[in-house]
Amino acid sequence: MPLKYLRKKKNVKRIMWALLIIIVPAFILWGAGSAVRDRKSGVPSVVGKIDGRKIKLQELGESAKIVYHNLFFRYGNNPDELKKFLESGVINKLGWDRLVILEEAKRKSIKVSDEEVIRFIQTFPFFTRGKAFDTKLYEHILQYNLRVEPRQYEEETRDNLKIEKLKKSVLGDLSVSEDEIRELYKKENEKTVVTYVITGSDTFLDRVTVSESELLPFYKENLENYRIPVQYALGYIKIGEEDYDTLGIVADGLFRGLKLEKISEKNSLKLEETPLFDLKGLIPGIGFSHEISSIVPKLKVESAHKELVYMEEQKFYYAITVKEKKDSHIEAFEAVKENVKEDLLNEKAKELARLKMAEDLTKIKELIATEGVSFEEAAKGLGLKTETTAEITRFGYIPGIGASEGFADAAFGLKEGDVSALLPISGGFAILKVAKLIPIDNDEFLKYMDEYKGKVLQRKEAELLDTWFKKISEKTELKVDLFGLSK
Repeated sequence: MPLKYLRKKKNVKRIMWALLIIIVPAFILWGAGSAVRDRKSGVPSVVGKIDGRKIKLQELGESAKIVYHNLFFRYGNNPDELKKFLESGVINKLGWDRLVILEEAKRKSIKVSDEEVIRFIQTFPFFTRGKAFDTKLYEHILQYNLRVEPRQYEEETRDNLKIEKLKKSVLGDLSVSEDEIRELYKKENEKTVVTYVITGSDTFLDRVTVSESELLPFYKENLENYRIPVQYALGYIKIGEEDYDTLGIVADGLFRGLKLEKISEKNSLKLEETPLFDLKGLIPGIGFSHEISSIVPKLKVESAHKELVYMEEQKFYYAITVKEKKDSHIEAFEAVKENVKEDLLNEKAKELARLKMAEDLTKIKELIATEGVSFEEAAKGLGLKTETTAEITRFGYIPGIGASEGFADAAFGLKEGDVSALLPISGGFAILKVAKLIPIDNDEFLKYMDEYKGKVLQRKEAELLDTWFKKISEKTELKVDLFGLSK
């Protein structure tokens, strides 16, 4: 076998493991955002097609397993992060993406020699000890951590290197100009000082009324505002992290597929229940848990999750089951009638605020132009209170407004002394004047130029790869929900 000698080689140089970082995360980051979701009850033997070739479930599973091997080297020292990948279903999506990419590599006739595979493995830091390739360490990691034969891992590595070669061919000689670097640095570091006035919609609430006849039409025009998301009621058993006997009993019951009620009754354990809730906030009786919130939608009613969920902050484990599921729905008019009335009142008050502020803006600009008064003087003459910020960046917090992208875009899009157009903000409207622009320090820019060059290049690469991947994905047909596949 051409690679056998590698497993006996003792003294080779060690290099940094940047190559693996390029091979795995780049495709993880931009490949995981475009899942095709097709909610089906079963998993067919053929999960899809790539360029006309049928992809069987087994092939997808093997690809997902290889993705896991790559993730192990990146997140092996962070088991919680690795667990998130496994439980989220993202690993199935990445497995599919990997097959799509390798099919394109095959179409492009991309080859990787045995020597290239050898060179990568023998210089991979995970397999070196004392700056030399360690055969025993290599075989130990493959056998006990990855559970894969050396020959199989070598072929996985060959495919990873094909992906890297394909990626390089897609990116070509991607370059970054100084103007692009400066633009990003400027966007993140330039500062301004603005003076502004605010008119809140709530100050006009006492001036508006609504009639009974207006409510139903407003409700019908804004139905989605009254949609209730999917709701769940859970049953759960809460177990202290040092209650090893109970943990063992419950874990064994879950492993054997017993219902939580059965485990509870048989072992005299308290089974608590939540009221109906949606997954956007806290779970009643449990608190916030991203892990539980990601698990619940995958469970059928009366089915229990096969594993205990650990809440590190609480030092408790939870066994969970779904007791009830209520589908998303739009609430009936009569049930939300008072909310509709309140929303319509706020809408009318907001319109009055807009009209009043638009009128004030016209007057302010007229006073500045005809009488030569300052923005502050013009605003004061109209009974408006001005506020002035400290030096802020685009992402700074503005008192009374908060972090507002629209406000920031206006502030940095004007010249010093300019007055903005009418700006919608949370709860009302604002008008601002640029009091001072603080340009970037060129010496500081030059100091961080290389860092920002890397940022710009990374973004351009991601955009190019994303566009390319979407194009080659046009030749694919997916028949399953990759995020819903059981692990």
